[in-house]
Amino acid sequence: MSLVGDGEDRDAVSEWVREHGLSDRVDMPGYVDGRELVQQYLDSVAFVLPTYAEGFPTVISEAMDAGLPIVTTRCRGMADRLAEGVNCLFVLPRDPHGLAAAVRRLLRDSNLRETMGEANRRQVEAFAPDVVVRDYLRALESV
Repeated sequence: MSLVGDGEDRDAVSEWVREHGLSDRVDMPGYVDGRELVQQYLDSVAFVLPTYAEGFPTVISEAMDAGLPIVTTRCRGMADRLAEGVNCLFVLPRDPHGLAAAVRRLLRDSNLRETMGEANRRQVEAFAPDVVVRDYLRALESV
């Protein structure tokens, strides 16, 4: 498993991983970009973002483009753009048991992972620059 990214809790998470003897099973590369980031997506079977403050971060559309099923919270933009059981599994914020259950469900159900991944690949096309620009232009012209 890879925990990708940096943040204020990175050291605490790293210490927890060490204390629980998981260092050989959890890779924590920190912040990555470019080819290394693409490889992280390609090596993944699911994308998990247990947030309570994000809107619709770029990493969600990147995971969708990579064809990954998503586990996240139903907040802001994600609640507007993702559908439970179609693109993602929603969990409550700060609910580690619910998060673990959702991840287990995805790991055990290859069909669900595949159908969510395909749905995400299709839906992310709606975020393509040419589509978004055309929609914005129509909205501006109508005003």
